[in-house]
Amino acid sequence: MDFLPYAASTWGAKPWSSTDTPCGWHSIPARLSRESGRMHEMSLAMEILQIVEDAARTQNFRRVRLLVLEIGDLSAVEAEAIAFCFDAVSRGTLAEGARLSVIRVAGQGLCFNCNNTVPLATWHDPCPTCGGYPVQPTGGTEMRVRELEVE
Repeated sequence: MDFLPYAASTWGAKPWSSTDTPCGWHSIPARLSRESGRMHEMSLAMEILQIVEDAARTQNFRRVRLLVLEIGDLSAVEAEAIAFCFDAVSRGTLAEGARLSVIRVAGQGLCFNCNNTVPLATWHDPCPTCGGYPVQPTGGTEMRVRELEVE
């Protein structure tokens, strides 16, 4: 069994290849709106599976035992829904039965009034330091495949 720190550039770029350095991340677009009422976790789970399958082709592994995701608190992605959907889409694939581990990433933002980086619980919260607006989210909006444990 091998431990593979999965790496790639930002969303929309090519998947990780053996010529890339294993210090980057592959980000998945998790900034979709929850107001629409539609569950987008299924399409995100399908994209995760595609990332895993692309990595398997380039890195020549045959099974995934552990998949570690980073999910930001401001990403509008439900970890339980991702786990359910990933279980469904991975049936019959090299990721079937893989354990899914989620690392939550706290939200943070930059206050334009006091110019401080502050913790941010929701997208439109005021600055906890000065009470001002706007606070631009700078962290916790992402969803990333962080690691794969493979054999």
